This record gives sequence, C-alpha cells and structure tokens, in this order.
Amino acid sequence: MHSTSGTTGRSLLIRSGLILFIGVGVAIIALLWTSPLRDALLWIGDLGPRAPFVYALVFAIGTVLFLPGSILSLVAGALFGPVTGSLVVFFGASAGASAAFLIARNILRRRIEEHLHSSPTLEALDRAVDDDGLITSILVRLSPLIPFNLLNYVLGGTSMRFTHFLLGLFAMLPATILYVSAGALASDMAGLEQHRDIQSTILTLIGLIATLVVVIRLQRGAKGRLNEALSDEDA
Repeated sequence: MHSTSGTTGRSLLIRSGLILFIGVGVAIIALLWTSPLRDALLWIGDLGPRAPFVYALVFAIGTVLFLPGSILSLVAGALFGPVTGSLVVFFGASAGASAAFLIARNILRRRIEEHLHSSPTLEALDRAVDDDGLITSILVRLSPLIPFNLLNYVLGGTSMRFTHFLLGLFAMLPATILYVSAGALASDMAGLEQHRDIQSTILTLIGLIATLVVVIRLQRGAKGRLNEALSDEDA
C-alpha cells in the first residue's frame, strides 16, 4: 500500500514538475523575445537557409559541453516553429549525443566504468545493457532517470552497441516536440511572428497540450519498465 501511494506521489510530482518547467520556459522565452536580448538571440535566424544547419551545429556542441538542451529546444521552437524546430533539435541533439558517446567509448571509458561500479543504479544499468541494449537505450531516453547530456557519456562507458544507441535516440522525439512547441507558442505570445494569426497560435497550444499528455504517459510507462528491469538486475 505504501509502495503504491509512494509511486503515485512520485508520478504526480514528475508530471507537476514537467508542467511547471514548460510554463516557466514559455514565460522565459516570451520575456527574452520582448527584451533587448531579442536581437542577439535572433542572429542565427538572420542567416537565411543556413540558419537551421548552424543552429543544429550549435545544439550538437552544446550537447557535448553539457549546455541545457531544454532551453536550446525552446529557443529553436521560437526561431523555426514547431516542425522545422523539432527537426533541427533532433538532428543537432543526435549528432551531439553520438559525439559524446564516442568520446566516452574511446577516451573516457575506463573512468566511466569506475563510476558504473561505484553506483548500484549505474551498475544495474550496465547489466541491463548487457541483457538487452536496444530496449534499455529506448527506456532510458523515455524515462528521466539520468539527464540527457550525462546519459550520453554514461552509455558510452557501457557495452551498448552504437547502433542500439542511435536507435534509442528516436525515443527522445516526443519530449523534443514538446519543448520546441512550447518555444513556438512563446514566440507567438510575444508577437515574434507577426504573420501568424490567432488560429495558428491556438493550434500550436492544442498540439502542445496533446504532446504533453503523450510525454507524461510515455515517461510513466517507461519509468515503470526501467525500474522493473533495474530491480531484476539487482536481484
């Protein structure tokens, strides 16, 4: 009974925290677009057709350097809109994650392995990778067990195949769309895109809410599956 209520409480806390973070992020982006920082933030958007590629490169470098991907995703939505922004973030994050994985695998692996064996959770994760690397790669992307940027390095220190790592990156698409849509909504609210009408803003809001519901459900299911897998490894 206590375990069930505790799980429900944690699930509610995660959902509330995610909603609060998105709300704060939207407010921050809206404030930035109405502040003197707007021109500095929009310099990439002024690059024309090159802008998405430049921003994807910035995102990739930021991923390797542990810059907050959530904020970069919000900005991408404000700059490029929900569709192009999601593609830019996905490819940029995938490139950066792959680079971090390869750095960990080829340069930092021995040091990361030491940390894996010093933490029961990370050690269980390492064993779960040995059992089923692809499923583990997908579950850890859907469940916020380890922050995204750190996870890339952690997985590089395990025995996970690089192909499984790459396939697991597709599991971050729901959260990517969520943050990018939030940034696009913020730009609409701030009047960044003057040509967008109220109907477009409403559609973006509806899409954001729908994506939020999907992300929460996916995270809840993945967290349960991941906890079960890690518990089996500890047993």
